[in-house]
Amino acid sequence: MLLKTYISNPRTFIQREQQNPDITRALISMISLVSFLIVAERIGYIHLAVFGGLAAELISWARVTGSFAQRLWVIILGSLAVSIAAFLGTIAGGNMATAMAFLLIVAFLSGMARGLGDHGLTLGTLAVVLFLLSLNGPNTIESALHRAFAVSLGGLLAIILRVLILWFLKPMLPYDVAISKPWTVGAGMMGMIPNLATIDEREAESRLNDEEVNLRLAINGLLPYLRKGDSKLVSVRRELLKVVRAGSRFGSTAMALFYEMNEINKHERLRFILPTLNNTFQSLELAGSTVSHYLLSRSAEDEELLKIRIQRVENMIVIIRKRLDAAGLPLYDKVEVLKVINMFELSVRYLHTALSWAERIDEKRKQLSFITHFQPAISIRTQWRNTISEFTADSELFRHSLRLAVIAVLGIFLFYFFDIPRGYWISLTIMVVLQPDYSSTRLKAWDRLLGTLGGVMVGSLIIHFVQFHYIVFIIIAICLFLYLYFVSRNYALAVFFLTIELVALIDLTLPYDWHIGFYRVMNTVLGGVIAVASAYLLWPKWEHIRLNQYLAKALIANKAYLLQVGHEFKEKTGFHARLIALRRKAEVANLNMAEALKRIKYEPGASKVNLKLGEELAYYNAKLTREITSFGAILPGIRKQFEYPITFSLIEESGSLLNDLAEAIEQDQLICVRHTFTRFFLEIEQKVVRVKESNPENDPKKQKEIEYQLTDLDLIRSQLEKITTEIAAMCNISGKIELQAIETHAVV
Repeated sequence: MLLKTYISNPRTFIQREQQNPDITRALISMISLVSFLIVAERIGYIHLAVFGGLAAELISWARVTGSFAQRLWVIILGSLAVSIAAFLGTIAGGNMATAMAFLLIVAFLSGMARGLGDHGLTLGTLAVVLFLLSLNGPNTIESALHRAFAVSLGGLLAIILRVLILWFLKPMLPYDVAISKPWTVGAGMMGMIPNLATIDEREAESRLNDEEVNLRLAINGLLPYLRKGDSKLVSVRRELLKVVRAGSRFGSTAMALFYEMNEINKHERLRFILPTLNNTFQSLELAGSTVSHYLLSRSAEDEELLKIRIQRVENMIVIIRKRLDAAGLPLYDKVEVLKVINMFELSVRYLHTALSWAERIDEKRKQLSFITHFQPAISIRTQWRNTISEFTADSELFRHSLRLAVIAVLGIFLFYFFDIPRGYWISLTIMVVLQPDYSSTRLKAWDRLLGTLGGVMVGSLIIHFVQFHYIVFIIIAICLFLYLYFVSRNYALAVFFLTIELVALIDLTLPYDWHIGFYRVMNTVLGGVIAVASAYLLWPKWEHIRLNQYLAKALIANKAYLLQVGHEFKEKTGFHARLIALRRKAEVANLNMAEALKRIKYEPGASKVNLKLGEELAYYNAKLTREITSFGAILPGIRKQFEYPITFSLIEESGSLLNDLAEAIEQDQLICVRHTFTRFFLEIEQKVVRVKESNPENDPKKQKEIEYQLTDLDLIRSQLEKITTEIAAMCNISGKIELQAIETHAVV
């Protein structure tokens, strides 16, 4: 099905690969490895193929981001580091004490490299793998230099294929991809809303949460381009910021629309409008994806197509309004559709913003340098500065790196002391399996063991029966591609193919018999057991102990987010960048809490009661974040004449209650705060009645103004009702705060 989509729509495939080049990276990684093996075979240096081939493969696979100049620096420095690791492993291989001392350093730095991001994890693992493989003789300076040189050549091949070719062909590609990706994610979110509104709410929440994470990651990828203090003669920071904000708000509006569509689906009298609403979602999805295409291509055809699709959305909104007016529904029934229309109009505004500011970016980009448009070294220095700041006893990354180094050294000690054939697989398994937390280590160890057992048996048979190198090369290439394809889909299956590849690659020039396969299985089992035991015994990080802190931080983040929305609402200042920042903090806090809850399930000693409570609070708190986002999304459509102080008081009261709840959870204290939101809503409803009765003469002009007031007030009231409902639910299930259930009655 996926292949059919790519063949029928190659443009979509090209755009998807430009933004997230998984298949391209897999192909380049495979080409890098196999081409190095073939060249090494042809020139008579097959004994060095494993070193250069692994370097070419994994450096090509490393997910390095930023401009091409930044990628070049990262890969050069990474290639140098792994070359040094191969050199040190070779000269230390003849002496157990030296090997243990050097591995202690290499493994610790490899663990700390995780703080640099995905590429740090890949390159750090590669450094340890090459060090362990280099322990095999001959352990001479000459061999060390040859191996280091082969690794450097592998890195050079990766640089050519991953950076230099694309840099020459499309020098601004990283820049264009960073701008367009949030719009791709936002368009996808907009298109999936109608379907999500018709399935189980928990499942829909999960899918929406995944897309929310993708949107956050896409926006994070833009942050280096938004750095202040830019001293270049040509700067596009202001223009880029406008496009980024528009993309972020487009995605936020899609999330807000999800909840509004849920409400509309509950109203039988509104079912007639659903087909038109769904068509509008499709039109918005097409327009959003066209923004992404235009930001990548900058073609006049895409620009015209975007204008046409924006006009189509605007026409759809007019049709919705006409159908709604023709239905003759009372305001109470119409208000949910009016909120959706409001958000549709805001989405159109964001599309226009992206179009206009993208044109200004295009004008300036013509003046940018061929090499780059920002200094890459600054970003690299920032990454290293952040990693170095982790060198403290309180840092989880530091403790994980230290544990990794100590246990890897234990594996090498066992290898040397008992003279275990292929004993470096013990430390190799430890490096791959051992994670910063016990739960991830335990799960990965099981998948790793299953995959390795199958891979070792199949790989051993291949090496035993296949003697022709070029057939082995083909098998290695196929297994590598399958590993890269399955690594994010099925880890155990991915490890199966990876193990076949490694067995075939490492044993390419070494003598082999069936005992080697047996020892490799035993070494893998031993390494997995040691990794799980060390995660349990050495400086463990138990998430269930800190569950209250995660919950409290998420509640405080929502409190800050809600109060900022309230400030924007009260002061009528618009939708500022601070609101985006606080929304991101709330989403990150929710994500951290959700990930912690997943890990707690596998931790020994975790209370099932506390886990269930945490899951319920996390669920309602995540809903609260999205309801606040919905609230913020409708604010730009509220007229500046809106003046109802009671709504501002309700927001402040909600923030105060969230603070009390967070303190109660964090301190694990039983406190009782008796409070009710009912009086606020009663005052609002009384205000509605007074407004409706304020035109006894039935003046048409004044009546129209009253309808505007009532529409705005009901939009605000209904959204505040949802926000306070989520807060009430959390207070009730926590057992810390007693809160009277909200009672609301429609009077309009």
